[in-house]
Amino acid sequence: MRKIIEKKGYWIFILIIILYAAMKLSFINYSYSDENTYFYMGKLVSEGLVPYKDFFSSHPPLQVYLFALLFKVFGFSFIVLKLVPLVCTIVSGFFVYKMVWEKIGVREAVIALILFLFSYDSMRFSGYAVGVNLTTMFAVMGIYFLLNKKYVLSGVFQGVAGITGLYSLILPLVILAVLFFKNKKSFLRFLIGFGVVFFVTNLIFMVVAGSDYVNSVYGYHLSKPSEESNEFIVLGRLVRVNMLLFVAFFAYVLRRTFFRYKKFNVLFMIVLMYIFFLVSLQSIFGFYSMIIFPFLAVLGGSSLGWIGKKNKGILVIVILLMVFSAGWSVNKYVKYDFQDFENADEVADFIESNSDESDTIYGDDSVTTLLALLSDRRITADFADSNNFVFRSGVVNLGETIDTLKKERVKFIIVYKLKTATHTGRFGPAFIDEFYEFAVDKCKVAKVFKEEWHNYEKIIEIYECEF
Repeated sequence: MRKIIEKKGYWIFILIIILYAAMKLSFINYSYSDENTYFYMGKLVSEGLVPYKDFFSSHPPLQVYLFALLFKVFGFSFIVLKLVPLVCTIVSGFFVYKMVWEKIGVREAVIALILFLFSYDSMRFSGYAVGVNLTTMFAVMGIYFLLNKKYVLSGVFQGVAGITGLYSLILPLVILAVLFFKNKKSFLRFLIGFGVVFFVTNLIFMVVAGSDYVNSVYGYHLSKPSEESNEFIVLGRLVRVNMLLFVAFFAYVLRRTFFRYKKFNVLFMIVLMYIFFLVSLQSIFGFYSMIIFPFLAVLGGSSLGWIGKKNKGILVIVILLMVFSAGWSVNKYVKYDFQDFENADEVADFIESNSDESDTIYGDDSVTTLLALLSDRRITADFADSNNFVFRSGVVNLGETIDTLKKERVKFIIVYKLKTATHTGRFGPAFIDEFYEFAVDKCKVAKVFKEEWHNYEKIIEIYECEF
């Protein structure tokens, strides 16, 4: 009987994953996104350059080296690169499913998996290789081994998550605090596993890149200027578009409060501390929340399954809610095309046709890096990350960057704008007036590309420079 249930459980998982992957693979597009920056950095590392030492990078090194490996094996394959977040999300889903299945049962595991995969933001963020899916995958694996009391292995995976995204460090901090008061031996085992990966990797790059590593990965984030966004508005939107996931989590809270349910206690503490962390940030980005989605799904799935066991009527309601929520998320995801860069090939063809192989380009990081890959042109001085925060934080000097562009005789400067009926916003270094005025005054417009999107107009201005 047990073998039949196990076989049935795996087939259910495979069916859900096939449906999920088929839907996701239908919507792989070029995008206006930070992922293009990380793709290009992967190319640089595959050519022998060292991040922090040879070019600026504001994140820990693992993702860039993964992309470098893919460049080594496949060359520049956009599809292969875009598969990374999808594969990572599926692996995270597997451990969510396995975690709940082993601790509770198949029914709850199915609910948790659907909550995780088919929540709207989970679907959206798994379409962009900005690193959070890779970080989340290792974090979930670390939690799985923690629940199975394999503390060294859990620490290792949390350490790997830490060298992918610093925001994941909330998890090992919570785990260490719990283990310290629960079992000192387990605390030390986890700390050893975590330290061997996280601290040793940091030490290696401190030796290789010196203060450039510390300033880029840690100093930059500490000095990053705050935005005008309200953290509670961002979190409110997060709850609104992932409603069932948070309703299910609230069901866990009620069960914990009134029925003294203590299973997955460490996950509950992680979720609370991570939400507190998000609220405390000066600048909050929606994808930061992705790391707690698997844990919300585990807690919520276990509680919705428990509620569904009360009687068949309640179970039917739970199933209908799951179907409605997943359908709503899929429909919203399919219609989301704001970040699609539909004319990327056309823009890249213009750059390639009007420049020599030795010419370099520079501009907004969300588009210029992709255009460099598509047109086989280099970014001037290998400065791929040209996010305006880099300059506004003071980590990189804008005046020196402009001098470098002149010295290196940049061929094209790319400016990305988003126009509404009342306002035109500029992105990347052009967000800063000094840089935009430099481009306008010292270079001339060679070509303007426009895309209409509802009430917006996406504008790519290509300035040709002759220094």
